[in-house]
Amino acid sequence: MPHDGTHFVIGQHWKEHFARCRAQDSGAVTVEKLRRWIDQPRRMGLNAAAQNLIILVYAAQNGMSFSMHGGACEGSIATLDDTWQLDQETPPDRDQWEKAVARAGSLFGVAVSPLATAANAAALGSRVKPIALGALASARQYADLLRERLGSLGVAPEAADRLKTAEASVALLDRLAAVDAKGVVGVLAEAKIPTTDAALGECVKGAAGWAGHLQDRVWNLVHQVTQGAPEIAARAAPVLDDLRATLSKDAHVTGTPLKTVLDTAYDRLLGVLLPPPVPPPPPPPRVYEPPTPPLPPPPITPPPVTPPSPPLQKIPAKGEERVADAGQAQQRIDQIRAAHPGATIEVTIRWSEGKGR
Repeated sequence: MPHDGTHFVIGQHWKEHFARCRAQDSGAVTVEKLRRWIDQPRRMGLNAAAQNLIILVYAAQNGMSFSMHGGACEGSIATLDDTWQLDQETPPDRDQWEKAVARAGSLFGVAVSPLATAANAAALGSRVKPIALGALASARQYADLLRERLGSLGVAPEAADRLKTAEASVALLDRLAAVDAKGVVGVLAEAKIPTTDAALGECVKGAAGWAGHLQDRVWNLVHQVTQGAPEIAARAAPVLDDLRATLSKDAHVTGTPLKTVLDTAYDRLLGVLLPPPVPPPPPPPRVYEPPTPPLPPPPITPPPVTPPSPPLQKIPAKGEERVADAGQAQQRIDQIRAAHPGATIEVTIRWSEGKGR
């Protein structure tokens, strides 16, 4: 944006203007000073974003980077703090810069501008360094455990690419932790990677999880089978061979997650150590038994038949009868009363000594 225009054009006006202002001010160049100088000799009326754009272009033209209290800062049109200082830097070597940009992406997932400027180099360093610091402890633990596990399996360190990658990642992260953000480009460009960038990038990202897997329960079984009887060692040999092969190769080469490999090895070694199950005895032969004939149905007993009572003779309303004994007399009285409830009954008793009736 020219000093008398309304659109942005990359030119020399602001570079020359700031140079004149710096000639009259011997102090450090800060974002706040550059904002004041933009409005000299007259107020420009620019908003913060437009001022930030002018300051960013000036820093790029002069090979300057932003810092605060000695630490690198990454500026943008949206973010430029007034307290930040602009430091004169030497732009990175182009070959080193290209290697560092490629490795920042493949190892740490950091993407920056491909332009080899001091500001971009500082931005790359300020983004890579925190990731390296956060990954260092896990990478070191993983490398130590991997070396120990390979030793228990009888694998020499020089024969295991996975261990070479793990130790190279620790060495790289150690160096990144030791330099400031401005030194990150050189460390990345000069790093010696004995396997591949892809393998080392996987190691940086996966070391924490892999360290946990290498403390899995399977290693107790590995110790038991290697110290056990010869027949147990013989049965366990194929399982241990598979473990050696997996732990000797980089993760992207095996293709199978480490946890899956270790869980499978655990199940197989458990089968080696446990006695084979005893098969159940065969069932006894079936003895043919003829079917039991059905029982005959129980006899049907007909219900008792009560003979019908003889029909009662019609009893006249008046009469006189003679019966043989007292039982017949009482029966006849009952019949008369049933037929004629209001009848008057007279009884004549006559007796004699001798055989009674």
